[in-house]
Amino acid sequence: MTTQAADAGVAGAVRAPLPPHTVLDYRLEEKDALAWERRDPVERKRKRALYAASLLAGLMLLSVTSQHLPSWLTDLHSNVLAVAILLLPLGVAALIQARDLSRRAREAVPEAVNVRLEVWDRRLKETRDGRKQALVVGTEELRDVVETGEHVFLYARVGTIIVPASAFGDAAAKESFAEHWRAVVK
Repeated sequence: MTTQAADAGVAGAVRAPLPPHTVLDYRLEEKDALAWERRDPVERKRKRALYAASLLAGLMLLSVTSQHLPSWLTDLHSNVLAVAILLLPLGVAALIQARDLSRRAREAVPEAVNVRLEVWDRRLKETRDGRKQALVVGTEELRDVVETGEHVFLYARVGTIIVPASAFGDAAAKESFAEHWRAVVK
């Protein structure tokens, strides 16, 4: 956008970008990414579907095995065995889920990394060491703001910005930051 620079008085000059209102420097670790993966709305939907499917698989497994077990085994421990057979797929699903969460967190943050978050009123820019391109989130991309005791998560179409509580001076600053972005999302 070309505008007339007020201080220079030159017509057609390009105005320099405004500096950010706030700059947060912090260290992001795998545990921070894991905290987000546990709260990710897409992950929650996947988790519900996986548990529903595993419960259905348990019911089918119980139905099939009850017809083929010897009578002395079903008479002796029928209730305990039925519960074990029913819960076996749920246990396997929980193990797979935990492994998958851990893997995705490691992919998101393979090692501790320094992060700089530049904050404007209606835009955020996250720059990580080792990442070639910065993640820029404007108000139109922002979908949700989740605040926990340890983090503020800014969930957007283009990615998620994870800000640990240690990036803020105190709890009031963290709450103010989260409240500002919640108001922008609404």
